[in-house]
Amino acid sequence: MSKNLSVGEALARLEAQLAFHRERETFHSQQEELHREQRATHAAEVERLSRQHNAMKESAEAVASLPGPAAARKPGEKDDLSTSSGRTMLSRLVTKAVEGKSPDTPFGADSLAKEIEARYADRLGGKPVNPRMVSVILRRMTAREAIYPFSKGRPHHEAQYTRAKVGGA
Repeated sequence: MSKNLSVGEALARLEAQLAFHRERETFHSQQEELHREQRATHAAEVERLSRQHNAMKESAEAVASLPGPAAARKPGEKDDLSTSSGRTMLSRLVTKAVEGKSPDTPFGADSLAKEIEARYADRLGGKPVNPRMVSVILRRMTAREAIYPFSKGRPHHEAQYTRAKVGGA
């Protein structure tokens, strides 16, 4: 500050500084109110999300504690999906997959092939299941009335089958 200021100039500078700081004080008190409101909103949201998170975590832990898929067979143990030589037969896999279907739910060769690949991947040795082979097995099952046609196949729509006789084809 210069020593050559008049009293009037010094008073004017002080008044300007006083006005500035009063304006800043008012501004910050308004900001404080806004931030208090926002804090309350966020605290309520944290509480709500925490409850949802805990509920979902408990559900996930409950699901994780459920028993997993059936234990794998022991070496040398026979099962109904393999031949005497130990090879897994696709027709037996298809039959098992069909048995797991609801009686009135339609299914086709593509969906069964995908299901078999998912359920029996360990038995297939990484080989994909050919839907055409599944289709042949399904036609044979239809011939011996183990399953029934639901809708006829067309060039771009596969045939659909059900376990019980229902309308359709």
